[in-house]
Amino acid sequence: MRPEAMDAALFARQIAFIASSFRVLPLSKAIGLLKDGRLPPRALSITVDDGYEECATLMLPILQSHGVTATFFVATGPLDGEPIWNDRIIEALRVAPDESLDLRDHGLADYDLSGVAQRAKSARQLIERLKRLPAWTRRKVVEEITARVPQDAMPRMLSREQIRTLYQAAMGIGSHTRTHPILTRIPPEDAQREIQAGKRTLEEIIGAEVDLFAYPNGDYTMEHIEMARQLGIRAAVSTFPGAAAPDTDRYQLPRFTPWDTQTAKFGLRLLWNQFAPVKCRQPARPPVVHLGPQ
Repeated sequence: MRPEAMDAALFARQIAFIASSFRVLPLSKAIGLLKDGRLPPRALSITVDDGYEECATLMLPILQSHGVTATFFVATGPLDGEPIWNDRIIEALRVAPDESLDLRDHGLADYDLSGVAQRAKSARQLIERLKRLPAWTRRKVVEEITARVPQDAMPRMLSREQIRTLYQAAMGIGSHTRTHPILTRIPPEDAQREIQAGKRTLEEIIGAEVDLFAYPNGDYTMEHIEMARQLGIRAAVSTFPGAAAPDTDRYQLPRFTPWDTQTAKFGLRLLWNQFAPVKCRQPARPPVVHLGPQ
């Protein structure tokens, strides 16, 4: 059901390669150096979204063994082990006893569950549709689906204590909203509450300011950039590839995920990313979000 998922052994190989080939910097420090034009050659920051329990149980020891740090962007709604909604969907389709799941009465489709590959494909298709629906509609569909089958094998999310463990281990903690909505699909006032609530909860947990943010699903507008700025966010990361430069909009910092499992291809794709043109979803507004000489 998760053929694309990374395991600990692959993550360890990739981190070993990164640690030997790049200057791995905490994202917060890298942003400061970038702003001042003092970022060293081959600088790279590692980020991880959502806040799965494995960030603390599997990833942290690997990162520490190679002497590198990462920044974890955590959605605070499903803390303390509560599974996130998309994992509930995957598990429900994995164990469903029938060979199809008819959701046409919800304006969706009749999903094929006749084999493992078909179930995995249907889960991806259903999640892609559901994440673009209003929150209340999605919640109703998820509750209906998960009520049909028992579920006990879902990935779990970080606990508050594990978030503190990450922070005390010198890992960065960033906000990723409260319930991981697509900000462009909800009213502006709801988007502002989501950004503020996620930030505030994390600050209460670690007892320190949280001023980095990741847009859920990489969807945002200039309005959301301005919200983040006004709420005390210092920088935010997008899902666009490319390498940041001193004049890169710090509220639309590029991020790149090379999914290759072979180290050589992984390294070549990282190298390609160094020279990829940086794109932004929204034009930067220099008086507010543009980085330049001070």
